[in-house]
Amino acid sequence: MTFVLDPALKKNDKDEIQSKVEDWIKPLKGKITKFDDMGIRELAYEINKNKQALYMFCIITGRANFDKIIQNRVKEDQRIWRYLLVKKINKTK
Repeated sequence: MTFVLDPALKKNDKDEIQSKVEDWIKPLKGKITKFDDMGIRELAYEINKNKQALYMFCIITGRANFDKIIQNRVKEDQRIWRYLLVKKINKTK
């Protein structure tokens, strides 16, 4: 999952978002295997009158239906401007 955030966020806000995501995942019996602060990058178009944004990336493993719950919770946090959730389905033979 990738988050696009306000580039003016302070370190404690970034840490709070990370812990919030971890708190969302735990009750769903999920696990974050990687959480990475990708830094400030140029945007293809302006968001909230900004040409740059802070990107954060995490890899989440969990049950099949947790993605919709996570999406709803991400939408509630105003500090998260955009997000991208890619679901990988492992096929068994």
